[in-house]
Amino acid sequence: MDFNYQPPFQITEEITNLIVEIGEYVGEISVLANMSKNPVLRRENRIKTIHSSLAIEHNSLSYHWNKSLMLLMANMYGDLHRRF
Repeated sequence: MDFNYQPPFQITEEITNLIVEIGEYVGEISVLANMSKNPVLRRENRIKTIHSSLAIEHNSLSYHWNKSLMLLMANMYGDLHRRF
């Protein structure tokens, strides 16, 4: 490999910042694309997280009761991930 290669342009701070910005956008798109593929898994994970938080606070309801209540509330008040 020739380490004396000179590209036909100069790498400036502006170019470096644009590369970083593009990388951030690609990362956001990747995350959003993966999230939309499996909304059921996201909902289940959110329910588990809420159940765990409630259990720490000594809530005596089982996971299935918590899940049923959360799904009932989601049906009454709208989308689950926007409410919880």
